[in-house]
Amino acid sequence: MKGTDKNTKVPKQKIVIIAISSAVLVLGFCVSCFTYPNSLIFTLLLSVFPLVGIISIILLTFKSKSGLVGVLSGNLSIILLFSIIIPAIVRVKEQHKIVRCMWNLRELGKVINEYSESHNRQLPVFNKWCDLLSPDLTENLFICPSSDKAKCHYAMNPNCEANSPNDVVLLFETKGGWNQYGGPEMLTFENHRDKSCNILFKDRNVSYVIPEGLDDLNWGDEQKQ
Repeated sequence: MKGTDKNTKVPKQKIVIIAISSAVLVLGFCVSCFTYPNSLIFTLLLSVFPLVGIISIILLTFKSKSGLVGVLSGNLSIILLFSIIIPAIVRVKEQHKIVRCMWNLRELGKVINEYSESHNRQLPVFNKWCDLLSPDLTENLFICPSSDKAKCHYAMNPNCEANSPNDVVLLFETKGGWNQYGGPEMLTFENHRDKSCNILFKDRNVSYVIPEGLDDLNWGDEQKQ
């Protein structure tokens, strides 16, 4: 009987080692899946070892009726817990980036207003607006934290003038560039994961716009016709 017990039980030290290592591997799997959802290769690379660890635990569990069942259930609990927590953290982080992007535009609006007051109430020339504003910036406000590396992620609407209505678009999000200007054809919803775009209006208010609200924007082209 004693020989049978020895063969059916796994030493406690071995169980502890398996528990710790497998928990770390499962955690790495969860983090890789939810932190890099757009990087399939990176996720697969980080997932190989956790998957091997989980499969090994399952096989050991079937071979033994000891504490390995607890190890397996514990790791499944970790997966469930992080499947709830990590997506929430990712959403909060992305929301923070959107708010930061809105703050950038709001601060750019202040700088444009200061420029206008010192230049006979005229707005910066649209094809040189970045060059004209950059010397007055104490920090880089041209970069959207949600987008890729570029000098500037915003463009100016050339139809917005000093006497334009307050609801006319002044600055809007676009792909990376410098001194960019144009209309809705240049606007992008790709900078943020939720497919949204931040808009600065003539009155310095900033709005969070989704694709369905694009047609409601006033680009000021009607007053020029």
